[in-house]
Amino acid sequence: MNRLSKCVFAAFAVLLLGFSATPCRAQNEDPLLYAGLLGYTGDIEDEAMLLSPAAIGQVFGGGTSGSQPRSGPDLRIGWSHFKNDIMEHTYGSVPFIGFGYTNNISETLSSRASLDLAFGDGSNDLSLFMMPVKASLLVHPVIQDTNQGYFKPYIGAGLDLSYILETNGWDDIDGWGFGLHLLLGVEVVIGHFALGLELGYSAVESRFEYDGVTGSFDTGGLSILFNMGFGF
Repeated sequence: MNRLSKCVFAAFAVLLLGFSATPCRAQNEDPLLYAGLLGYTGDIEDEAMLLSPAAIGQVFGGGTSGSQPRSGPDLRIGWSHFKNDIMEHTYGSVPFIGFGYTNNISETLSSRASLDLAFGDGSNDLSLFMMPVKASLLVHPVIQDTNQGYFKPYIGAGLDLSYILETNGWDDIDGWGFGLHLLLGVEVVIGHFALGLELGYSAVESRFEYDGVTGSFDTGGLSILFNMGFGF
């Protein structure tokens, strides 16, 4: 009986201390913890405000805000067709390979510099070498942040400076051309790697001199190319 009375008194004392303690306010202002049961310090509302953005970022990764598009080098490979009927009849589709560098300016603008090398074989033992150098400004929609990559269509325009050489094995003619180009393309970017398809149209007036005779004609035309990009 004496032991039972001691147990009842101890339980009553614990309950009295618990219900007489001052409640701490949680974020919703409802009693949550009681002083003496947990040594809690700090403001749970402030802690929740600090922790919630970090927790959301860990769970969902990237958000939906605008992101800078890829910058980096490009490997280009494709084919060109001449506007000039004689050049097109002589050489047909001329393959080329080249290198470029794309640099993002803003969320919707990028610049690109490229150098291509083209080689063609025609009738009557004619051989062709071309080296177009291009500077382009690209316009594209705002890129959205995503961990799975993104799809980037674009349009662009720019300047061409082109060197062209034609030889038949014992004689040659060469010249320089200057002009403009338009382009339309699309890229699929995954991480730091991109695959793209592009159509281009150029008007390049090239000047030649042979045996004291100077002439000029348009060496531009339609091109289709595939590019592989590597971003940083």
